[in-house]
Amino acid sequence: MNTPASEAADTPQRILEIAEQLVQTRGFNGFSYADIAAAVGLTKATLHCHFATKAELGRQLIERYAAAFEGALRQIDAAAADAPARLRAYVKLYADVLAADRMCLCGMAAAEYGTLPAPEPLPARTAARGGGHDGGRSGRGHARGSRALRRR
Repeated sequence: MNTPASEAADTPQRILEIAEQLVQTRGFNGFSYADIAAAVGLTKATLHCHFATKAELGRQLIERYAAAFEGALRQIDAAAADAPARLRAYVKLYADVLAADRMCLCGMAAAEYGTLPAPEPLPARTAARGGGHDGGRSGRGHARGSRALRRR
């Protein structure tokens, strides 16, 4: 049974799920907060309480997508016995997205690269520990991970 507290805790994830679907079908510039608010059943003001700006929503969306993709790749590496099996599983990741009438989120963002908003700075605590989708491996914090949301 969902309680109001559990529904509130799930709201950011629901917002990100809807945003991912919209980016994969329309592109980042092809939807508004009004579209998400209507799909989730929120007001735009409430949506802004969870994600103050569309750039922030995009940053968190890409981080979530990258983490899920990295997890899928780890599962393939662990489960597939040989290179051909890993390759088939890797192709299936993309085929499943296409079968759902969507495009790869990163591909859609790359197509709009020149028109995307500049990334917003990470909170100091997150940036100091090397935050960003690369887990701090680049040593450049979030700057590298937000490349898809930076305007040229």
